[in-house]
Amino acid sequence: MLTNPASTTERSKLTARVSYDECQTWPVSKVVHEGSSAYSDLAITADMTILCLYEADEYSKLALVHFNLEWLTGGTDHP
Repeated sequence: MLTNPASTTERSKLTARVSYDECQTWPVSKVVHEGSSAYSDLAITADMTILCLYEADEYSKLALVHFNLEWLTGGTDHP
């Protein structure tokens, strides 16, 4: 799993992605934050909640979102 800005012209549309083949392809992706976004970090809690800390809104704040694998994959994958 990784997060990165998905826009090709600016740092925006922070997107979480999942690979099932050792990072050869990234078939699953979902936008976590539509606006400007930069450096991000991921962590997983004991109950399998995914945490994403990232810079948002033109570097003016840090944001923390949480989601699970079911949300990210539209219910097709479970931990």
